[in-house]
Amino acid sequence: MPPRNHRDWVKTPKIEHISSLIYSSHDIYKQEQENIFSKVWVPCFHKSELPNELDFRTAQIAGQNILAYNTGTEIRAYRNYDIMQPSGTFAAQVVTSEPRLHCEVKHGGMVWITLDPNPTMSVEEWTCGAFDCIADAIDTEEMEVFHRLIHYKKHYLEKYYQLLKHLAEELQ
Repeated sequence: MPPRNHRDWVKTPKIEHISSLIYSSHDIYKQEQENIFSKVWVPCFHKSELPNELDFRTAQIAGQNILAYNTGTEIRAYRNYDIMQPSGTFAAQVVTSEPRLHCEVKHGGMVWITLDPNPTMSVEEWTCGAFDCIADAIDTEEMEVFHRLIHYKKHYLEKYYQLLKHLAEELQ
């Protein structure tokens, strides 16, 4: 490539380029939220995080707060306007005039939610086979991802504590 002079550096390139405004423009960010992210399926959490009836989780999709809870027979999702804690258990069933959001449990127990009131595709169609290569591993048995991780850490912390206690006794 030949050396460039000032005239070469300031002229518009002959190739397509993307403006750096896409990284800093708040207007473009809002357009992306509204036109892209509010219309897609988003995996929000794992169903094992809602093991009991009336357990709930909150999340955010495209800047909108959402709430999902276990009714005892299914997981339902709604827009969330006033619950600030990330998770918990309700005292009674949710009664609201707010329309339900579309919600599906797929691909290893992930809870997928979309803000689109009329989605044109199911989660299976939207993911378009992306999980096929790991479907046997994630769909064969229940994955209690978060609860197993906590149990695993607790088990090894207890073993580590016992080891430290034993070493301290030997040093005395």
